[in-house]
Amino acid sequence: MNDHYRFGEAFVRDAGVMLMDRFGRTTATAKGPFDVVTEADHEIEHAFIDRLKEACPDHQFLGEETVAGADGGLREWCWVLDPLDGTVNFAYHLPGFCVSLALLHHGEPVEGWVFDPLHDELYHASSGARPTLNGEALPAMPDDPDEALPIGISTGLLKLPGFDAAPLLQHYGKTRIVGSQALHLCYVAAGRMRAALNPEAKLWDDAAGALIVRAAGGRYGTLSGREVFPLRPGAEALTGSPIGSLAADPEAFADLVRLLN
Repeated sequence: MNDHYRFGEAFVRDAGVMLMDRFGRTTATAKGPFDVVTEADHEIEHAFIDRLKEACPDHQFLGEETVAGADGGLREWCWVLDPLDGTVNFAYHLPGFCVSLALLHHGEPVEGWVFDPLHDELYHASSGARPTLNGEALPAMPDDPDEALPIGISTGLLKLPGFDAAPLLQHYGKTRIVGSQALHLCYVAAGRMRAALNPEAKLWDDAAGALIVRAAGGRYGTLSGREVFPLRPGAEALTGSPIGSLAADPEAFADLVRLLN
């Protein structure tokens, strides 16, 4: 167990406590069209920045609430945090929220945590190792998944000009919108969903979950099938631009790229 693992795991656990302390007792503030931010978002991000400055002062930080000052630079080690993925759910007392934390090394996720405190579920992956759920290894993705598994989509997919949901429904039957991209990715890794599609996903939404999916034997990339990682200095994702991501088992990934393009 390395120092980075201990640091990251301790923080997401503490962040989960902070979220549950605020759940049902928070104020939502408009951040953009159909989007909100809460005190919990800011408190958790500020707490992480303070800890990182003390533990790893030479490491870079990118967070959802502070990325506005990012210039596209990339250091050897970079921590990426979404302090509250699923803020709308959290703000209006709905399930489906989590904290997501990833550590990038030369632009590649090497550690990732997604913690759902409401259900006490902690997903974790390290580069080159099987992902875990609450410390137990997740099973490998089956070669013949249950055809009834739903696919997770974002509302952003429904807003794409010319998007037609009919082929997805004909091929995959059911769709779900949980309201948390990081949880969608973890559910793919855990075999609870067949795929996750999100044209609006950003780096802090995806960095941890992407590693967890790939460590489980799945594929993660853009909606057109291109690789996202490793990121290079100047990559638009480092300044908050949408990735437009797709995660699935290898067979569904190839099929969905074909359907979408």
